Amino acid sequence: MSELRSFEEQIIARWSSMGTNVGLGGVPPKAEWIRQHLLEKGREGDFTYHMWKNYVTFYEAAKKLGVRIRPGPYTGFRTFMYVLRKHGLIEFVREAPIRAYFDRRYYRIVPAKIKDPRWRRPIQTAYPITDWKRKTREEKTRRRAEWRARRKKLPRGRPRGSYQSKKKA
Repeated sequence: MSELRSFEEQIIARWSSMGTNVGLGGVPPKAEWIRQHLLEKGREGDFTYHMWKNYVTFYEAAKKLGVRIRPGPYTGFRTFMYVLRKHGLIEFVREAPIRAYFDRRYYRIVPAKIKDPRWRRPIQTAYPITDWKRKTREEKTRRRAEWRARRKKLPRGRPRGSYQSKKKA
């Protein structure tokens, strides 16, 4: 198992003590991990893909210790970084050319925003419609019913198309 950094051990300890109420208190592990990682990197910052790979390694170590933290896909991590940048919690530092399609974009934490309350719930702050804590019971019931109705209209099973018509002919 890879060596955990001290802030990663603290995150694991905090989340393992929460039990089944993992999402109900404190900073989400992804936001907390990004903040601490960028603080550790300092002025140089780090690029998104490298951070995501390190976060997945952290997730695997946490999983071995019995803590349930989901890393999510790389695209979700990029979206999370976009939201942090939109809030002004992290800032662009530089670009490094590589032989791929895009240049690497390095980010660092904004020193004045280290203790900003938006670190607690960045996605819900950026997109309030996703915040279920602010919705009334009636609104939650209505939205769930709408989703179920929409889901029932979606086609199920294998799509029927030209393959079936050719087979019969």
